[in-house]
Amino acid sequence: MPLFHHHIAVDWSAANSPTRGKDSIWIGAAGADPINIPTRFAAMDHLARRMHDALARQERMIIGFDFAFGYPAGTADRLGVADWSGIWSLIHATVKDGPDNVSNRFEAAGQLNKLIGEAEGPFWGHPKTQNYDNLHWGKPIALFARGFPEWRQSDLTTKGAHSVWKLAYSGAVGSQTLLGIAALERLRRDPVLGPNIAIWPFETEFADKLSKPIIITEIFPTAHPDFHQQPYDIRDAQQVAQVSADLAAWDEGGRLREALSADDLIGPDRNAVLREEGWIM
Repeated sequence: MPLFHHHIAVDWSAANSPTRGKDSIWIGAAGADPINIPTRFAAMDHLARRMHDALARQERMIIGFDFAFGYPAGTADRLGVADWSGIWSLIHATVKDGPDNVSNRFEAAGQLNKLIGEAEGPFWGHPKTQNYDNLHWGKPIALFARGFPEWRQSDLTTKGAHSVWKLAYSGAVGSQTLLGIAALERLRRDPVLGPNIAIWPFETEFADKLSKPIIITEIFPTAHPDFHQQPYDIRDAQQVAQVSADLAAWDEGGRLREALSADDLIGPDRNAVLREEGWIM
């Protein structure tokens, strides 16, 4: 039997105003056309309704988001928290994101840099026409050269991945990560949905504990090479359609549990992933 009734993929966005089309939020569900939603708040409301409906029907759901769920090993200690959940709580308290898609992501990154205690970063990148306290527009090359961790293990093994510290410019995932984690933490705090959600792989120990009805995972849509075959004009729509279709196909074929596993990741590396780094499914 398949593990899930619903297979959903979300292409997230760090846009600072409501927007549709390219570089906006797209949600794909297996067996349906992708939908385009203009703001992060509206997207989370949409997903929350789908979760409530699934719970009411006693159906299970897996949802993949295309932003990082964690930071390189050692970040929790530098921020003065215990693990990934402490980082999420801190981001939730620091990031402000309104229903109009206006956020303080650059100011929040500067606050986190100050808390980490490194004058050069590690968060970096912002519009060059603006100035932000404790945040530089350029990469802190010297900081990373001194050994400050720039990469998660999963990023190093994934072709095309960018560092979670990079907030702006081509390929940047840092802003999406800050805003996405803040949104998921709000969802985790929902009195009805929260107890029914498990964040993979932290709360599921990869595929060992999949009993919660809603599993939320980190995805990397570019790693699904057939997305160009999807019949949509916009790349983001193609990708969420392909990822959701792949999840459903893997589940139907009995291979999804394997995709949620990482049996070759052992010892301290596995501990670091489960404590704070996260992993790409």
